[in-house]
Amino acid sequence: LFGKYYFASGLGINGTHIDEEDTAYYDILNVKCLSNENVEFFLSGIECTRMEKVEYISNFSETYNWLNVCVGNDSCNCRVCNKCIRTMTALDSIDKLDRYKNVFDVEYFYKNRTVLLGKMLKMMKNKTIKI
Repeated sequence: LFGKYYFASGLGINGTHIDEEDTAYYDILNVKCLSNENVEFFLSGIECTRMEKVEYISNFSETYNWLNVCVGNDSCNCRVCNKCIRTMTALDSIDKLDRYKNVFDVEYFYKNRTVLLGKMLKMMKNKTIKI
């Protein structure tokens, strides 16, 4: 079906270490373990931080209507999961969230910005999300 698969890195290379709680910290090792004679896995974007990735994709108009980061919903962004909040916050920090009004509930974000930023800080403190 396919011979090469590019897996999106969640973290930059500087974040690589063994962590019993989260395999994302050592994706660079995991993708090599998944490769075999039929398919080769590659880690894509490990040279960038998450914020650099957000800035990069925000320059492509195709993403304005098609970006889906949600872990809670397959068909749209839910606005309340960690990935949705983190992505909306990142886009807001570079003044590009409005471009994504067709895929995120931007009005909800602005109305609840303080609460959502507080939730992000709490998740960061508890290490339940990575920036």
